[in-house]
Amino acid sequence: FCQAYMGELVKYIGPGTDLPSIGLGVGRPEVGYLYGHYKRTSNIYSGSGRGLLWGGAVPHVEAYGYGVVQFAKHHLTDRGDSLEGKRCLITGSGKIALAVAERLLAHGALPICLSDTSGFICEPQGINEAKFQKLYQIKQERGARIGRYIIASTTAKYFDNTINIFQALKDGEFGNIDLIFPASTSSEIDNNAAGHIADAGCQAVFDAAHAPCLPSAVKTFRKLGIAYAPYKATLAAGACIGSSNTDELSTHNLLHLIDDLALKIYKECSNTATEYNVRGDLNAGADIASFLRVANIMEAHGAT
Repeated sequence: FCQAYMGELVKYIGPGTDLPSIGLGVGRPEVGYLYGHYKRTSNIYSGSGRGLLWGGAVPHVEAYGYGVVQFAKHHLTDRGDSLEGKRCLITGSGKIALAVAERLLAHGALPICLSDTSGFICEPQGINEAKFQKLYQIKQERGARIGRYIIASTTAKYFDNTINIFQALKDGEFGNIDLIFPASTSSEIDNNAAGHIADAGCQAVFDAAHAPCLPSAVKTFRKLGIAYAPYKATLAAGACIGSSNTDELSTHNLLHLIDDLALKIYKECSNTATEYNVRGDLNAGADIASFLRVANIMEAHGAT
């Protein structure tokens, strides 16, 4: 499949055009297959660094998840609050979702739920460090379904994929949930799910995947006063890390770099929203700030 896909994709990529990257269902092996066929079908070969397509194999995949949590931290700090003690629902259980859970634990928050295509698990009192390590082993080292986790925990509850996780949230299956981190697939939160999130009394939603919230859901969040941080802002710190040469960074230095980037991005979104009379609307702030960046560059290049 990767070779057939590259047969068409090769027309649209190149060193000065665009670079494929990892994503849902696309990891280092798939990028390698793509790159191998790219070399066979083109006259371009990057002989230094990680190679042309290997430039998309982010050395610190966890940076995306870390960046989301640091963005959430700065948002809550700006409101005079913190992540300490917050009960969090995370959808997904891939590398980014687990990185989100890892950083939430580091900040004293309580991950309550994670999911995959087979269903989702819930720890009513929160996933602690020991339970997280067991879950990490099941998902990342064994590649098993998340339901296997209940064998290792006497307190966990498992729900199969016939039950909607946001309906279960509304029904009170998880107790109080403060923050939502959708880190699974695109378009997983529609208008109905947004309503369930509001009914459950959640404070904020922080995207941890590419466009997990439909426009109708974003409108519902705005209407009902739920803070919403879009993926274009929350994932930006991780994207900055992935596009730079950070292979040799220690975890400590990586975290400091991500935190600085997340703070800068949060301030730009927040300040822009305030400047354009949509105070507190991080989605509008991110859109306007993005437009201004492009518009200013176009103007500098002579566009009118």
